[in-house]
Amino acid sequence: NSAARKVLKPHFIVLIEIFCRNVFRGTILKSNPCTVWTDERALDYLLGFGVQGYGNKKQQNNDNIFHSHNMFYLTSDIIINLQDGRRLRVKPYSVKWKRSVKDLCDTSEITLPLHPYLYTTESNASSRECLIKNGDKVSVSLGYNGNNSTRFEGYVATINYSDRLVLQCEGYYYLIKRKSISDSWKKVTLRDFVQYIVKNTDITLSKNIPNETLTNLTIQNASMDKVFKMLQDDYLCAAYFKGRELYVGASLF
Repeated sequence: NSAARKVLKPHFIVLIEIFCRNVFRGTILKSNPCTVWTDERALDYLLGFGVQGYGNKKQQNNDNIFHSHNMFYLTSDIIINLQDGRRLRVKPYSVKWKRSVKDLCDTSEITLPLHPYLYTTESNASSRECLIKNGDKVSVSLGYNGNNSTRFEGYVATINYSDRLVLQCEGYYYLIKRKSISDSWKKVTLRDFVQYIVKNTDITLSKNIPNETLTNLTIQNASMDKVFKMLQDDYLCAAYFKGRELYVGASLF
């Protein structure tokens, strides 16, 4: 209980007690490296309220300490597909992501250790090269206790490093945001127009795009930001991505 934890406040006393308790039980304790602990949570962990056990499985299953409280620890599955064909599975210091129906571009920030992704070249020992490059494809799955779900898909947009390597990533809008188009249509469906915008990319179209017809449409050297702004202002169309899938039409939210 909480009173007992306060009495055992010196952490070395707690460590000795838990160590003895688990040595005689035959269980080895090991903290998960992906978990960020506060002092209070670490104390609870040591007192057996967040123990992750390694040892005899039958003993673990029968041990009430593993079932007395819900145990959660953060897990990740982050894959970076390099442009040379290699596939990296990385473990981050931290991950942030943002996805909104109000923004065309999903974003994610992945912070990694410098080693082994940053290295010096044989030709120039004073310069450093990064194994990861702009444009590398990224998939971020996060969750608890290994039950991960996809939170972000996209591409590395910028790379920064000082004491750590920071990848600024953008969603599938990254593939078309630098494009500009010049064309005109006397009559075109909204779906065909959006398909024209994303042609020759990995972007797919939502099946829910309405079968609306656009007439007398003329676009002259317009960036993608301007094109989607035109669809919003002139045709009252919302636009957003769900992973690689693009929806354009009346807002679904």
